[in-house]
Amino acid sequence: MEELSKLIQNIKKQFIPGTWDSFLKNAGRIYQKETKQIQEDFFDQLYFKTGFFRTCVIEMFKSHAIPKIKENEKNKLENPQNNPQNKTTNILILPCANGQEVFSLATICLEEKLNSEHVKIHGADLNKTLIQEAKSGKILIGNKTINDLDEYIKQGYFSKTQFPYPQPNLAISEQVQYLCKYYEHNILNQSLIKKYDVIICTNLLIQLSREGKKTAVKNLTKNQKPGTIIIFNKHYYTPPGKLYGLNNEKYGRRRKDNEFIASLDRKSTLGLKELKAPNVYEKI
Repeated sequence: MEELSKLIQNIKKQFIPGTWDSFLKNAGRIYQKETKQIQEDFFDQLYFKTGFFRTCVIEMFKSHAIPKIKENEKNKLENPQNNPQNKTTNILILPCANGQEVFSLATICLEEKLNSEHVKIHGADLNKTLIQEAKSGKILIGNKTINDLDEYIKQGYFSKTQFPYPQPNLAISEQVQYLCKYYEHNILNQSLIKKYDVIICTNLLIQLSREGKKTAVKNLTKNQKPGTIIIFNKHYYTPPGKLYGLNNEKYGRRRKDNEFIASLDRKSTLGLKELKAPNVYEKI
């Protein structure tokens, strides 16, 4: 029971209030399980929501990642003798859930005539089930999303499956999958090992307590090289002035997230400077 108590204490410390209680409502009789299994079940129920071709993500990707890829390609041509062995621009999406964001950005790269020699897009998440789904290249999404992807389906980037619900209903083409790589990673427990050119984590901090945010950002930035661009979630709208009652319930956490992200360049241990766009930083 001591291990379980430590697990519960850590979850309540790292995640927003109510996360553990919400898990208990849906998990059934967890106390008959081993602590390791309970932890895996908890991670499997976490869903850091992503989506196909979200406007804010696509805009930030085109503004910051695409120029980075093209700059790297230009440097390779101009200075071939100084090229490292890994010639591709490496991009990380964390958390990636079942890969919708990763597959979207890979498709944008293909539309920009960029292939696996130019870019590799990695997706990381602590939900093992969703990582396995993303790796399979066949995922389950809503019918409305399928309809929204109609133009991309016509172009051959995706296709509908014939599987009945709740089996996967969207298949990802090989050309899109070839640009993508997935792995399981808990950013609250371990810093990133691989060095990336661009890191996009637009769905992470909103789910975490202040302590969890500090840990996640520290682990995101710790091993990264100078010049790495880190894109956090968009700047949330909140009403001006003090927040009371329902307004505080609705917007209070978002305002705190805005304030936390806006302060990152003032934390010297992180080695970040804010770029001109809100919530976009560069490692220095």
